[in-house]
Amino acid sequence: MKYASQAVAKPYFIAAIALFVGQILFGLIMGMQYVVGDFLFPAIPFNVARMVHTNLLIVWLLFGFMGLLLNFLPLLWVFALWQLNGGFISLGTAVVLGMMLGVIVDDTLHLMLKLPSEPSKDSIALMWQGLSKVLPVISFTTLTIALGFSIGLLSDFAPIAQLSLLSCLVVLFAWGFDVLMLPVLYQRWVLRRVND
Repeated sequence: MKYASQAVAKPYFIAAIALFVGQILFGLIMGMQYVVGDFLFPAIPFNVARMVHTNLLIVWLLFGFMGLLLNFLPLLWVFALWQLNGGFISLGTAVVLGMMLGVIVDDTLHLMLKLPSEPSKDSIALMWQGLSKVLPVISFTTLTIALGFSIGLLSDFAPIAQLSLLSCLVVLFAWGFDVLMLPVLYQRWVLRRVND
């Protein structure tokens, strides 16, 4: 593995791929049972295959949401605050959600690539050294994006002002999560597992 974080994520991806392959397998079995009629009938009835196929899909989706959790938390916080303050979810806010998720994932990847990939005695010091190199760049990018979206706050058209506010809040929350949570999670999950 090139990066230590890949070694931690490997079992996750293997399980996700196994769940996806299981879905496809049971989907093909159901398709063959629909076409042929008695394909694997005594061993796997259609209703059992359908149940297993659906359950594998649900667990696979949950796996995907768990993988997105660090990047999705800032969005959840901002949209929760948005709802509590009387905002509503519309097509525009869904577009903001998708667009901002891409920005958040990009920042997280830049941070993760600067973290130490090989275990050593000085892994924590190397982690902070890597973060000190990339944090000014990510901070500048976040500030630039937030200031760019804040121009929309001056709009008299309410949807533009609301979407600009959402975009600014999501970018700032994502920066906070990347700066505050990512190093702690990396230290707890990656470096502890590598050192054990």
